[in-house]
Amino acid sequence: KTAYISLGKNPIDIDKERWKKDPSNVNYGIDYLKKLKEEMFSDQIVDVSLTLLDYDMNNIEVLEFLGSAYLDLYEQDKALQIYTRLFNINPVEANYLIEISKIYSDVGNYDKSIEFANKAVEFKTAESYNNRAQRYKDLVDSCVGEELSMSDKAVYEMAWEDLNVAVKLGFRRAKKDADFLKKNYIINFNTII
Repeated sequence: KTAYISLGKNPIDIDKERWKKDPSNVNYGIDYLKKLKEEMFSDQIVDVSLTLLDYDMNNIEVLEFLGSAYLDLYEQDKALQIYTRLFNINPVEANYLIEISKIYSDVGNYDKSIEFANKAVEFKTAESYNNRAQRYKDLVDSCVGEELSMSDKAVYEMAWEDLNVAVKLGFRRAKKDADFLKKNYIINFNTII
C-alpha cells in the first residue's frame, strides 16, 4: 500500500484489482466493500454488493453493506427489502427490525414503524428499547401542534419509560434523552391535586 501511495494511487485500488481478478471470491469482495465504506462510495458499494450476491445470494455481510448503502443513497424502499430479507435469513437479529422500524418512520408510516419497534423490543436489548423510544418521539413530532395534548404527553412518557429501560440495560446515551423528556414533557401526576 505504501508503494501505491508513493505512486500517487489510492490504496483502495489494491482491493479493487484483487477482487476484479476473481469476482466470485466473496472474501475479496468484502475487503473491497470495507474500503468503499471507509471512503463512503455508496454507489459503488451497491454495484459490488449486487455482483457478489450473484455468487452468494444470502451472504449476510454483503447484504448488510447493501442495505446500509441504500440508506445512504436515500433509497428506503430498496433498503427495506434488504433488511426484511436479512431478518428472514437471520431472525434472531433485533438490529434488522430496528432498521426496518427506522425506515418506516423516515417515510412517515408510523404504525408500521411502531409495529417493528415492538417486535424488536421482544429481544429485550437496550438498542431496541432506545429505538422504540425514538419512534414514539418521531410519532409525536410528526403531529404535534403549537401545544402538546395529553395524548402527546402520554406518548412522550412511554418514550421516557423505554429510555429508562435502555439505560438500565447499558445504553447510557439514552439518559440524556430521558432527562430531557422528564424535564420538558412528563407530567408528574403525583403533584397534581
